[in-house]
Amino acid sequence: MKKIMEGDKEMNRILYWINTIKARVPNNPQFLFVGTHLDAFEESKMDYDQFVSLIEEKTKINRDCIVGISSQTGKNVDRLIEIMEIQGLEIPMIKDVFPKMYLDLKVKIEKLSKEIQPPIMKWEEFREKSIECNMSDQELIRASNFLHILGFCLYYEKEKVSNFYYYFHFFFETRKIIYV
Repeated sequence: MKKIMEGDKEMNRILYWINTIKARVPNNPQFLFVGTHLDAFEESKMDYDQFVSLIEEKTKINRDCIVGISSQTGKNVDRLIEIMEIQGLEIPMIKDVFPKMYLDLKVKIEKLSKEIQPPIMKWEEFREKSIECNMSDQELIRASNFLHILGFCLYYEKEKVSNFYYYFHFFFETRKIIYV
């Protein structure tokens, strides 16, 4: 936190990562800005509200999602946990209960993706794996949305292009694509 207030170099690093994430994550991602070393910041008599205002202005992160913490004293850690709980409950489908078969499908696809190079799968192959998990076509669509939210794949349903679904699964450096 103190380094950010003392110069533009640290702020530029933060802005680089925020812009990198925004470029790769669809639908305006939400950020939680956590500044560490709050105790050192306070010892130097810097103004915490000024710090929060600077971060809000430069990053466009909502003031309510900016928190400074001290890992030595534990100050504001409870506030960080509270913010994480509030933000977590806003994630779509987080309060829903999902069948175990969705995770079974994920495991099957993970296993299969290690065996095929390049890791590309046709929609019908993906559908066959879902049938092995006792899923109907309707359940497959819901499971696909669920796995998308977990970050396992990127799921797109193109209504104008009949039966085109794209899946991208990130395995270390590799992408998993399932197409028709």
